[in-house]
Amino acid sequence: MSAPDGGMEEFRPVDDPDAVPIRDASTVVLVRDAPGDATHGDGIEVFCIQRVKEMAFAGGMTVFPGGGVDLRDAESDVAWTGPPASWWAERFGADNGRIARIILVSTAVAFLSFSGAVGLMT
Repeated sequence: MSAPDGGMEEFRPVDDPDAVPIRDASTVVLVRDAPGDATHGDGIEVFCIQRVKEMAFAGGMTVFPGGGVDLRDAESDVAWTGPPASWWAERFGADNGRIARIILVSTAVAFLSFSGAVGLMT
């Protein structure tokens, strides 16, 4: 993590992991078969992004796109397509509101990342 002077803070393990609050977050992992041409070769391709070096957390790292889930995400009035939130909630063991927020953030992360607008996310 970036220190106030621009350097890197030393990683410090937490003495009591239960004291650190658990936050909902969402990560999108896209995998596809490689086209098998001279540029890509055979195998699979995985979509990743490189975080800006100046970011406080994991600056400069290559990561799967993702982000934290905020309670305000539930305030969005978005048309829903696909299985209802209750279907997903049952499979993931979460309540409807929580799973709806996670799915909404996953979808937003996917569209923003893949459109090149990931820098607009805060």
